[in-house]
Amino acid sequence: MDGDVAYLLRRASEERAAAMRARHPNARQSHLELAARYQEMADAIIARAQSFGISNEDDSAGSLSA
Repeated sequence: MDGDVAYLLRRASEERAAAMRARHPNARQSHLELAARYQEMADAIIARAQSFGISNEDDSAGSLSA
């Protein structure tokens, strides 16, 4: 699970950085929306793991990576 969360948090950060570099307001907004989606997915995984008492050390089940 840590791998999935790390990936999603990294992508959120990359999208926020891309938004700061974007020159056009529409591009900036699109990057911010993507960043928010990645962040929401990471937060959901963390919340679900906490609600079930699942350790973040186990990445064998429910991996989003292909």
